[in-house]
Amino acid sequence: MLRGVRNQIRRHRIRDRVEDSSSTDQSERTEPGSDNESVSEVTIYDIDRTVSLETLEYHRWVVQPGESNLVTDEVLLEYRLFVRDGPPVDVLFIEPEEYSQFSAGDRFMYLTEISELNTRRTDRSVTIDPFEFFFIVSNESTETSIVEVELEIHACISEC
Repeated sequence: MLRGVRNQIRRHRIRDRVEDSSSTDQSERTEPGSDNESVSEVTIYDIDRTVSLETLEYHRWVVQPGESNLVTDEVLLEYRLFVRDGPPVDVLFIEPEEYSQFSAGDRFMYLTEISELNTRRTDRSVTIDPFEFFFIVSNESTETSIVEVELEIHACISEC
């Protein structure tokens, strides 16, 4: 469980670009018991976007993997990020109770084991408890960053 592993940083924010969560459409899922019986995980959430982040701007997604009826006790979180142009960015996973501190530019706690600061490229995969969190890509630089972002969450049918 990663919820207890957090760290504090202070940020000043000017803009907040929001994208609400939306689970993968039911027709795109591979359900257990279908033609592919060996499926060990089902994609329940999928982000695949390119975002342009101006100076001191961030983009957030609200992710709620526990809302899927397929989730049991853990989910597989995979994310990839590549800064196509511009300075490095911060990739933050923040619990809902910390988001107001983050958006106000105050000190806030973030999940250190899955977040990454000052990065141009990352590719991570980790099994976590299915809790609600904010997935944030933030540009703390004075230049614009063009960032390709992918995030997938899979419900574990057998083992992740």
